[in-house]
Parts: sequence; C-alpha cells; structure tokens
Amino acid sequence: VKSTRMFSGLSDIYFLEKENGNLAKFAASLGDARIIGLGEQTHGAGSVFTLKTQLIKYLHQYHDFDVFILESGMFDVNKIWQQALKGKRIKNIAADNIFYMYAKTAEVTSLFDYINQQALSDDPLILVGFDSQHTGGISNQGLVDALTLAVVELTGGINHFTQWPNFAEQIQQVLNVNKSRLNFEEEALFFKQLVKLQQIFKADNQFILHNSAFWHRITVGLEAQAKRQWGIADNRSKEMGENIKYWAEQYPDKKILVWAHTWHLTRDGDYQINAGQVVS
Repeated sequence: VKSTRMFSGLSDIYFLEKENGNLAKFAASLGDARIIGLGEQTHGAGSVFTLKTQLIKYLHQYHDFDVFILESGMFDVNKIWQQALKGKRIKNIAADNIFYMYAKTAEVTSLFDYINQQALSDDPLILVGFDSQHTGGISNQGLVDALTLAVVELTGGINHFTQWPNFAEQIQQVLNVNKSRLNFEEEALFFKQLVKLQQIFKADNQFILHNSAFWHRITVGLEAQAKRQWGIADNRSKEMGENIKYWAEQYPDKKILVWAHTWHLTRDGDYQINAGQVVS
C-alpha cells in the first residue's frame, strides 16, 4: 500500500485477513488524506473486490469517508443514486447501467446492499460515478432528453442551436457507441455546438439552481467520448479526474473513496493524462 497526503492507490493485496485490526492498520496509513483511490490491476479479481468492499464499509463506519465514487458513467450513477434515495434497490437497477464487472458480481452487489441500507440514514454513503463515458442504458435511453430539458430550462429554448434535432441525434449516436465519424462539416458543427453548450452551462450564475456545473461536466464528457470513439483524441482518464474534482467541490466537507482501475489512478499514464495526475 502506497499512500500520500492527497491521493492513495491500492495496487495489490498485501493483506487478506478480514479482521478489523488489519483494516485499522490500512486506515492509519492514510493519515489525513481526503481522497483515497482504491485500485485494481484487473476488473475481474474477486478477492480484490472483496477487500475493497471491506475497506469501504470500514472507512465509512469508522473514519468518516462518506462519498463513494465508482468507475461508471457519471449520468447513469447519478440517476441510480436518486432512485436509491427513493428506496429502490441498487443491485436491481445496476445491470446494464453500472459497469458490468461491478453490476454482476456478488462481491460488489453486497456493497450495493450496504449503500441501500445507509441511504436514508443520517450518515449515508453517497454513491456517484466519475466515468466521462456515457455507456449505460440509462444514458442511452434518457440523457439526450434530459440534456434538452436542461437547455430549455436554462435558456428558454433550443432555437439558438443550429438544427437541434439533428444535433441531438448525433449525440445519441455517440451514446450508441457508433464509431463512424461524421463528414467534415457536420463534425465541425457538432463539436462547435458541444463547446457552446459547455460555455452556456459554465457561465450560468445560478448553476446550483439549474445543476449547470453537473451538465457542464456531462457535455465535456460527451466531447471526450466522441473524440475517443472516432479516433481523434483520448482524454477519457483526464476527464475522469476532472469529474473527481467536481464531486470533491460538490461535497467540500466530506472525505472521498474512489474505486477504479489502477491505471486511471496512477499519476503517469502511458500516452495521456490520467485521473490520478489531475487529482494529485
């Protein structure tokens, strides 16, 4: 276990015992770190999932880590958390909405049960997502409509965007993971309008009322997702880091746990800026 003041990565299992004494040793090593990254070398290691689940429960119960950021789509997980606050079982709606290696494994669904148990308490473990890609079923079926509504509520309409229905359909194609690029003129207009959306949300002086900061991050993610799928650029991990920063700003008085692949949590990526570098 290697830890620093601001960001810690768990890149392998150095202890497998389940006793709280070992979990306490890990907690003691964190010092006063506010953001802890719990990594995994592969998305399929059940023993790592079990350990991370134990750590998260322990750190929430005894060390005031109250925000849990999961490597899954930011829009999808936000909607799932809203449903959890209404009493819905997370594990029942996780499939096809949360990354499948988490949604369909017993080691992680037990953590979803724990989050459900705490959701309506005085000390919930708040669940959010930080992936800049929107690949879950909730995004696929509802993000475009939700984005359209957000634009209408903020600006009064969509007439100031060129051919909004066509633009919305292009966004839907990105959500469908369509890797076919648009022609030159369509692509230039598509990105121009995405940037315009980002600027509108970022400039809103009532961003809390309109949830504009959230929508700014979603639209930046859409741009990164399109460029990645179309082979233009890969800023996914960088924007994941910016999303962690966003959640840290939304919950300025809370300590945070991040669950992700170790590669995203490292400070030095092979060919791009990683989330760990952005956060640290």
